[in-house]
Parts: sequence; C-alpha cells; structure tokens
Amino acid sequence: MCSSDLPLTDEERQAWATLPFNEKQYRKDFGIPKLHGESDYTTLERTWARKRRWQQSRTSLEAGFVSGLKLSSLAAKVQCPCNSVDYHAGDRPHGPLYLRILATFAHRMNVMRLGYFTMPLHPLERDTTQTLQEDREAIILADQLGFYDAFVGEHLTDKAENVTNSLLFQATLINETKQIMLGTGTSNLSHSHPTLIASQCAMFDHLAKGRFIFGISPGALSSDAEALGILDQDRNKMFAEAIDVILAIWERDPPYDIEFPNNRFKVTTRETQVPAIGRGVLMKPYQNRLPEIVGTVVAPHSKGVIAMGQRNFHPMSANLLLSQWLPSHWANYAQGKQLAGQTAQVSDWRVARTVFVADDEATAQAYGKADANSPYRYYYRQMLTKMKMSKRHVIFKRHEDEDDSLLTLERVLDDLVLCGTVDQVVRSEEHTSELQSLAYLVCRLL
Repeated sequence: MCSSDLPLTDEERQAWATLPFNEKQYRKDFGIPKLHGESDYTTLERTWARKRRWQQSRTSLEAGFVSGLKLSSLAAKVQCPCNSVDYHAGDRPHGPLYLRILATFAHRMNVMRLGYFTMPLHPLERDTTQTLQEDREAIILADQLGFYDAFVGEHLTDKAENVTNSLLFQATLINETKQIMLGTGTSNLSHSHPTLIASQCAMFDHLAKGRFIFGISPGALSSDAEALGILDQDRNKMFAEAIDVILAIWERDPPYDIEFPNNRFKVTTRETQVPAIGRGVLMKPYQNRLPEIVGTVVAPHSKGVIAMGQRNFHPMSANLLLSQWLPSHWANYAQGKQLAGQTAQVSDWRVARTVFVADDEATAQAYGKADANSPYRYYYRQMLTKMKMSKRHVIFKRHEDEDDSLLTLERVLDDLVLCGTVDQVVRSEEHTSELQSLAYLVCRLL
C-alpha cells in the first residue's frame, strides 16, 4: 500500500497544523474564492497528503521554491515509489512554505532528504564580515525550510572562500537553528593534530546535542599546506593516520595508549593522568554511536570510496563531478560495503548538484550561467582555474582522455549547472537515470 493511501495519523495532522500557513491569505494571494476537497481535511492536508490529489500513473516527486536572490532557487526531482504531484490551477504554494511542505512529504514518503552544501565563494572585493553573515543567514533559512543538513567548507588561504574553520563557523549556528544537522564540509585533517580535532568535535557534538556530522578530507589547497609548512608532506597519508587516531580516541578510555604502526600521531595520558580529579580524560562525543562521518568525493572511479564503504563512512559525490561519473562512486561504495560483509544503502549516499530555478526561463538562464555577472559563472570559473592548476581537471571531462582544449567555461556550465523553470529542470532531471533512484540530494545553492 502506498503511504498516501493511508489515513493521516493524529501526530501527522498536528505536524501539518504547525506549518506557518494562513488559509485566508493563501486564497487572497492566488485569487481562489473557494477551496474544494474532502471536508474532513484542512487545505494543506487535502492538497499535499491525501491521495485524491495524486496521480497514480506516474513515478515522480517534483518540488521547487523561490527564496530570494541570496539563496536563489531550487528544483529537485527524484523517483517516488507510487505517485506524482498533480498540481491544480492556483493550488500550488510558493516560497519557503512550499519547500517546507515538500520536506515534510518527502520524509513521510521516505523518498529523499534535501541538504545544503557550500564552500562559500565570494567575489574578492566583497567585505568579509558581510559575507560571513550572509553565509550564516543561508543556513538559518535552510533550517527554517526543513533541510536535513548543511555542510560548510574551509580554507585558510583563499580570499574568495573565507570560512577558515568550518567547525567554528557552524558553532555560531547551533542556537540559531533548531533541527538541521550541522556538518563540517570538510575538516581538513592534515592541518591539525588529531587529538585537537577529536576534542573539538566532541565538544561541538555536545553543544549541538547530536546535530553534528563530521565531514572529513585531507585538505587539498596547496597554499594552505605551504602556510602550515607541510607542502612536501603526503597529506593523504596524514589524513589516513589522523582519522585512525580520532576514532581510537573516541572509542578508548584513558590512558588511551594509541600507537599504531607507521602512524606519526601517538596519544597517551599515562604519565600525567590523575583519575581522581578527572585529569587525563579526553571528551567523547554526545552521540552514542559516534557522529556520522562523511567524505567528499571528487575524482571519477575514486578508490577512496571503497575504503569509505569498508569503514562505514558515507560518501558525498561533489557538485563538480559530471553526472556520468556518479555510477563509479556508487559501485565502489557498494564494493567496500560488500568487503565489510554489509549491504550498501542508497540513503547513505549524498550527491551534490548545482541547481537554479526561476519563474521564467530568461531569468533562469541569465542568473544560472549566461549573464557575465552570474554567480554560477563566477563559481565555476574559479573552480575550473583551480582544478587545472592542481591538475585535477579530469573531473570536468566527458571521457578521461579528452583534450584539455575542450574544457571551456561555457561547456562546464552547460554540463554542471541545471537551470530553468521548474518544469524544465524536472524534465532535464528525468533523463539523468543515475540520479533517479537516489534517496538523498544535496543541492549547492549560490
């Protein structure tokens, strides 16, 4: 039986009733003199939760919202096990309420969660104080709209990407948000001693009462490595050593005595511990099963995803990656889970996409990529330049031996920015088969 065939529970009806919806204002805004439907249900329940509003012949869930210039707009389409929204003239809510209803419905149908991923990138002339506040406001709004999680990146030496510590940035949002999970996107593990990272993350988890996701990576920006004096070090090896030690700190009790073979990081409090007064004890996270650990994945066919599957880390396929490479990430993750004697769950896989939706096509195309001042154009010009400098630009190629001369900004925008009206975006996504079965969609909004 499909979920929408079931009667609404009292708990669900109470949840619908908490939505900030004014029926009189709704009717006034859309010029609707009278609403029809099942008399025992409210407008929201009739429109969004009862099967009389759903077609049985299609298998999609469509959603869109417009929330202002800063966050721009979003449309997402994923496969739904039974139904498609059947919009009636004048019935579809707009704005933040629309996405909140989507998030509620998506949760009930168990088809997808919406997340927000950002490595905030701003024009160099923008004021740092102002852009940091704008980045905070974006996540506060995402929380209000019902997004499941928000990840924020970090760099030490990039003026355009001016969040230098994602954990510190997210800590300013704990009391400003109510439900959204706050993730480091990522913590660059080669930059600090694992004891420091483990302790800071554990305290964050307590402050957030479990609303913490530990996003991890080695740290790829070479100027960060130079500033830290580790430019000549194998940062991937430092990353692998650090995460082993972090997990050991969280799993062991004092005095820890962590000394893994071929690992530069040794952790113990044996000589100085005083158990009677609590000295020598490192903090453990708030979450009993430890925070969810997420790793971003950029390279096609990344072998690191196999290791993620083996260790129960969850992958996030980056928005910089062409969709044709996504199946390679899933195949490797499933292989890793199989090696660990487990079955991969699609709900553990995040896929970031760059999406912009507007009410009319001209606005969507201009803001999404065509206009010289498009934030998406600026973003991908920066990313294309950086990836070429670091010789990682294969991620933008349609096949791995493609000539570099074909990697133009225009083509990258066409390949990676999904923009248009809601209907255009949904139709475009309809042909992206590797995305249709995803249970999780992380949307990068500029």
